[in-house]
Amino acid sequence: MLTRISLIVVILAGIGAIVFGQMQVKQKIDKTIADRNQFHQDWQKELARANKLEKDLAQAQADLKQKEVELAAAQKQIQAKDAEIASLNAEVQRRGEELRIARADRDKAQAELQRYQATGMQPDEIKGLIASYTKSLAQIKTLEASITDKDREINGLKVRIAELVGDEAPVILPAGLKGKVVTVDPKWDFVVINLGKEDGLLLNGQMLVSRNGKLLAKVKIVNVMENRAIANVMTGWKLNDIMEGDTVLY
Repeated sequence: MLTRISLIVVILAGIGAIVFGQMQVKQKIDKTIADRNQFHQDWQKELARANKLEKDLAQAQADLKQKEVELAAAQKQIQAKDAEIASLNAEVQRRGEELRIARADRDKAQAELQRYQATGMQPDEIKGLIASYTKSLAQIKTLEASITDKDREINGLKVRIAELVGDEAPVILPAGLKGKVVTVDPKWDFVVINLGKEDGLLLNGQMLVSRNGKLLAKVKIVNVMENRAIANVMTGWKLNDIMEGDTVLY
């Protein structure tokens, strides 16, 4: 009898434990379901918020693209206006220059008219004087060219005479003669210059070579062509290296 009672007590205790365990499991299940439902609700809210943000982003991107189109159009308009303004400024400058020239021509014409009026001469007489002046000017230019040619011939004869008698007579070149070095040969120490017979250059003439006003060397003409000449660097006169573009002068 006691054994049955003990067995019943054990069975009841087991049933109680099972019921208690089931109640705890049910509570956990209910809590898990409630957490799931709450998570689902929160997820739905976040999804709706994300969809709204995506929609807002798409709208912002569309607005930005529209603003970029409007900005590009505005920039084109500004460029067109700038070009128009530049064109108008250029036209104003051109017209201003034309006005300046016109005023200068007017002043010159007025001055000439005053000079003509001061002479007391008639227009036909003035025309005759102008024709005579023009003719005299042409004659003067012809004589100057002839004088230059004669000077060249004389200088050439002087050089020839010096060669025949064995003297090293100085060759006289045109005053103020000036040119540039176009080629330099450092090995054989000669240069090619852009002066020749057309410029009055003569054989054995001596010229100075400078750069920025500083003397570099002295050269002697050894070959003269129409518009080119070859010159040797004179011994004892080379103070620095000669370069293309250096100035040669007499």
